[in-house]
This record gives sequence, structure tokens and C-alpha cells, in this order.
Amino acid sequence: MKKKYIIRIILEIISLPAVLLYPKSAKDVFLSMPESTFLYLNSFSRTNLMNLYDAYHSQSIVTNVFGDTVTLKTLTMNYLLLKIKNASFQLIILPILNKTRIYCTIYTICESACDSYIEFYSTSWKRIKKYTTNISVKKECFTNENLDFITFITLFTQFEYNPNFFLLQQFYNTPDLTVKNQKKIQLFIKKQVKIYKWNGFQFE
Repeated sequence: MKKKYIIRIILEIISLPAVLLYPKSAKDVFLSMPESTFLYLNSFSRTNLMNLYDAYHSQSIVTNVFGDTVTLKTLTMNYLLLKIKNASFQLIILPILNKTRIYCTIYTICESACDSYIEFYSTSWKRIKKYTTNISVKKECFTNENLDFITFITLFTQFEYNPNFFLLQQFYNTPDLTVKNQKKIQLFIKKQVKIYKWNGFQFE
């Protein structure tokens, strides 16, 4: 009877999802990213970046093939933040309800204003779209100052993730606007700031 019980436990352990037996940290996930998914650093430079971080336990810096410095600003078990010249990259490991995980990446490029691009991937790095269904990304809006004309303005959408509170902040930026136009849409932009929290299926 005892032998059957032991065999049953072994079989249950074998049937557990691999993510529970071999949990991957943000460091491991970053190192395993396909180079086609992250063009800023090849696999060799990523390994160097992590080795420097492990050695000095602080921010580490390498130079990529484009001659830009890449700085590892933040690294936790489930979150990574890189700064790359006028851009940033965030990698987030998100748990989902079936006790597996997905990866979220956020690329942000800052020129006259910052604009982000958010994507979700399976643990095998296949792009998935269903997790973005509750995030509204508007690229244009309009304002009406004196009710006698309408001005169309392109807005840039920026995302920032807070790994301490598991919150995703979404807000809008306005590129190349005059002071007058900035004042015109300032109230609108403030109202459009949104905070999303991960619920195990999507940010809501």
C-alpha cells in the first residue's frame, strides 16, 4: 500500500506543469529570448550584461552592435527594465489562471514624445493577442476650444509597469505641439490616464 502511495505521488509530480518544477526568472527569460524578438542586444551581449549584474549587484552597462549603451536598470524575479539611448524595454512575467505564465514586453521610444508598443507571448515565444483586449490604445483624439473649429492631434500612448504593485499605467503624450495646443488638451490628457491591474487573465 505504501509503495502504491509513493508511486502515485511521483506520477503527480511528473504531471505538474514544467513552469512549477522549473520556474524561470526574468533573467532566464531575457537570456532565452529569440534575437528576432529583441534586436537591441544579441545573445552574447545579453549574457555579458547579466554577468556584470551578477558580479557587481548593481546597474550594468554594455554596448550593442549599433554603438548604443544598454543599461540594466531593474531586475527582479518577474521584471526587467533596460534603458537604451532614447528608448526603454520592459519584460514582465505574468501568472495566468491555469498556473502557467505568459511574457509581456513593452518597448518605448522617446523622441519629441514617448510612445510604447506592448506585446504578449507564450513561454515558447509565440505572439498572442487575446490578453490585450481590455487595453484601449487611442492614437488620435480631437479638441474643440471655442466650438467654432476642431483640431485633430496625434497622441502617443505610453505604458509603464510597476513591479511592486503589479500595476500597468497608461497615459498619453503629445509630440511637437505649441504651448497653446498643449494647454488646450491638457485636461483631456489628464482624464485619459488609466491604471490597469493584472487579474490572472488580462490587465483591467
